[in-house]
Amino acid sequence: MKREEIDFIILGATRWDFKLSSSTFSIAKTLAQNNRVFYIERPFSLKDIITHWNKPQFNYRKKAVLFGKNTYKKIEFEHGSLVSVTSKFIFPINFLDSGPFYDSLASYNNSILSNTVKKIIKDHGVKKYIYLNSFYPYQLRKIPTSLPQPLVSIYRSVDDISQENYIARHGVDAEKKSVKDFDIVTASSSELCNKLSTYGKDIHLIPNAGEFELFHSALINDIEKPNEMKNLKGKTVIFIGNLNDLRADFQLLVSCVTHYPDVNFIIVGPYDKVDYKRFELNQYKNLIFTQEKDFHELPHYLKYSDVAIIPFLKNQLTKSIYPLKVNEYLGAGMPVVSTNFSNDVKSFKDLIYLADTQDEFVKLLGVALAEPKDQKLSERLRFAKENTWESRIEMIWKLIESHVQ
Repeated sequence: MKREEIDFIILGATRWDFKLSSSTFSIAKTLAQNNRVFYIERPFSLKDIITHWNKPQFNYRKKAVLFGKNTYKKIEFEHGSLVSVTSKFIFPINFLDSGPFYDSLASYNNSILSNTVKKIIKDHGVKKYIYLNSFYPYQLRKIPTSLPQPLVSIYRSVDDISQENYIARHGVDAEKKSVKDFDIVTASSSELCNKLSTYGKDIHLIPNAGEFELFHSALINDIEKPNEMKNLKGKTVIFIGNLNDLRADFQLLVSCVTHYPDVNFIIVGPYDKVDYKRFELNQYKNLIFTQEKDFHELPHYLKYSDVAIIPFLKNQLTKSIYPLKVNEYLGAGMPVVSTNFSNDVKSFKDLIYLADTQDEFVKLLGVALAEPKDQKLSERLRFAKENTWESRIEMIWKLIESHVQ
């Protein structure tokens, strides 16, 4: 089997221009360095059409979503390109109870995505391909028998689907079916592997990784300081990601902010305004929120920060998380302080500061802030270089080749 002769059709739970980092799109970009990749974005529902109607990201997609025209968009990046595919709209059905009505609408939605795959195969002359469904178990668990079948079908799980109420409603059952329907099933954390293996199939651990070149640029390149940081004085602690009460320990964050009043704390990413108000975060002058930023802007914030933190809660959801951000922080050569929230974060114990309690976290943050600039720098960079998406793709290829043989 010649790898370069095989195409990939990927169904992702995110869209290519989603501002936060997406492990699925990182996989797609890495595969596209050597193979043709067709990335089917998460479909727009009727509800999405209403909420996104006047947004720039939706404007160029309108004909595809409404009429099935202008379906493809070529996405170019430094080491290659891929084809982003926008399907026609689907019906929002997750709020419905299980039953005949739900099943009929689910079947219709599935036909929309099946026809999208059919169009890709026809328009681009796809012969040999691999189908990857990345954490979108509700739809297209099987390529219809009326279409050319993939050499291998892969389902990828990246979160504990049972711990987020909205997606858990139908997601738990859908993921259980996916484990049975796909040839290969991978998970991004050891806890997820253990959980999904109870469904009666071998689950392969493919951890998240980092885009080393992008984040290493924060260390080696002369890049501009972001506007939000230009007037800051003293040291800066950074958290990049979605700050919400499902994962983030707000009380821990407040403890850090109050314990180090002369240190700037910058949160780069979306946050829930309800949480912001509930914890009265507006009263802390050294706590700065930037809202979400484009993925490629993140090195600018890391370059002018001193320590990165992961202030996660210890709960059932975070227990299943392999912290993608750690590889990115290490690629920038940064000291990292994290709560000890999962078995997977423990794999970084020799390179980052791990805290079991709130008091220990606050104390270790002080140690990290006082750390000499080059301490453990070479070890961090060496680890980050070994945990790239290229290395993860090699793991996936070995699973594919083993299955085909």
